[in-house]
Amino acid sequence: MKKLVLALLLLSAVCFAAKKPNPADYPINLHVASSHMDVGNAGWVESVTAIIGGKKYELMCSGRISPFEESYMILKPGDYKARLLKDKHPTEYQAIQSYELLFPDNKVMEFNLVGMGD
Repeated sequence: MKKLVLALLLLSAVCFAAKKPNPADYPINLHVASSHMDVGNAGWVESVTAIIGGKKYELMCSGRISPFEESYMILKPGDYKARLLKDKHPTEYQAIQSYELLFPDNKVMEFNLVGMGD
């Protein structure tokens, strides 16, 4: 019985450690210039204006956010580490992208590209 408990504790420790993101996997420097909440077809979503490599992007959180829950928060402007999760180019003039931002507490949030500028 003790061996089973020990094995379960070790397994849970390994699973917990595996979920922690590695900062080295987030090579993109992303600056959030502004953020706000929008009402979309699926409910409240967070939108941010971000600067990546000197270019302006509009990103929208991929998850639905309820204004009555604690998750209804605005992302503070500043510098974040990010990684590109999806980068498709159906034509030479179109792009489909999604980014995952890494926060200082090792939480992550996924954003989809919804606009770009110069």
